[in-house]
Amino acid sequence: MRVVDGEQAGLIGRVLEIHDDFLSMSTERPTEPAMNVPLCNVQPHFNVGNYVLVKVGKHAQKSGGVVVVEQRCEADIVTFTNDATVRSVNPEQVCYLFFGDF
Repeated sequence: MRVVDGEQAGLIGRVLEIHDDFLSMSTERPTEPAMNVPLCNVQPHFNVGNYVLVKVGKHAQKSGGVVVVEQRCEADIVTFTNDATVRSVNPEQVCYLFFGDF
């Protein structure tokens, strides 16, 4: 996740837990403890190589590996290879994704 508002704006980290309207996340800085951040202050952050599952929209239920990330203020736009058709289709571009360890 990337913190986009508040005191921690600009930090990137990994979600540990979600409690009501807050999430607990670790940061890229190993010496810092986990922090709680309001959900409204974060947005998904993707890297090439992440594995994603699309939850809504035209490409819902498709999954695959991220091959391109375009970071925008409003959301990361990712291009990913679709697992089901990776052998014969061009990568697809989406912006509403669920991500995690699969």
